[in-house]
Amino acid sequence: MSKTSSGVMLGTEIEIIRKRYFIDYTSKSEKHFADEYTLYCISDNEDGVDNILLKIPAVLPNLRIFDGDNEELPLITNTLLTALLRKNIRESTNKEVKERLEQILDDVDKRKYFVLWIKLPHNKKMKNGEAKIITLEYDAKQDELNVPMHIQELKSEPYEVFYVIKPPEDYEISKTNFLIYDSNGNTLKRHETKWESKKGDPIYYDDKHRIISVRVRPEIEDEMVMTYSFEAHRSIVSIPNITLYFLIASSVLVFIINGIFAKTVETCLYSMCLELSDIHNKNVEISVGIIGASLIIAGLINNHDIRDSLKWKFFIPLIISVIALFLRI
Repeated sequence: MSKTSSGVMLGTEIEIIRKRYFIDYTSKSEKHFADEYTLYCISDNEDGVDNILLKIPAVLPNLRIFDGDNEELPLITNTLLTALLRKNIRESTNKEVKERLEQILDDVDKRKYFVLWIKLPHNKKMKNGEAKIITLEYDAKQDELNVPMHIQELKSEPYEVFYVIKPPEDYEISKTNFLIYDSNGNTLKRHETKWESKKGDPIYYDDKHRIISVRVRPEIEDEMVMTYSFEAHRSIVSIPNITLYFLIASSVLVFIINGIFAKTVETCLYSMCLELSDIHNKNVEISVGIIGASLIIAGLINNHDIRDSLKWKFFIPLIISVIALFLRI
């Protein structure tokens, strides 16, 4: 199952007011995430806030963090974070604050979650009433790639959450399916293969464009899962498929002529076998042509995912033609 960063703010100076998860398939074997957080500052600190602490459930591969101006933001290491937590625990005189810091330190040490300590530039500190966008960009884990069916967990938060899914080039999203369970995750409450959004629904699904989007309503207790797969555009695969079927039919015909006609030609009437005799005499050239076409045509497909899915099928006419060639020889 594909899971996004699902970050939660630590501290009381900044809160999240919106999330947008962008899931970009540059190919069927390559997938990138861009998790966009809209933050709102509620701190009364006149100097502003330059530290953002975001709690995430797992390590994000090849993580990079950017602000709304596309400037990359520095990420403080967890080693420095834990050292700072220990220092604040030693120096704290407030029992409640000290216990809270000790709990965070214990959770981080036990890897119950990970903390991203994001440092804002001095001239971009957040002040009360200001909003800022930060984006976490990272790659998908290997087990989320090259699967026939993609599974995306849809999480509801106290604010609106959006999932935007971009399919690979020359592909479209198909077989979209939504599963909604009760809050315990046991009973299936709803199963939709063709979702038609209605007022009061937990999600709004827009499939009218190549890039689809799903909006999750705030504070929905039900567990929601979306499954989908990819299908190559017919305009891309139609010509290779037609060519493949033609080559298979041609190779089978040559095979039949070489295997059966060669044994019966002597007993056939000349007038009935004349056309087949012409083909039989040229079947070496035809077989070589089919073999060459089978090797070349698949390589002419630009999209490597589509090429990889079709190229093995072109071995069918190739093998039949090779066998037919040996029968002729």
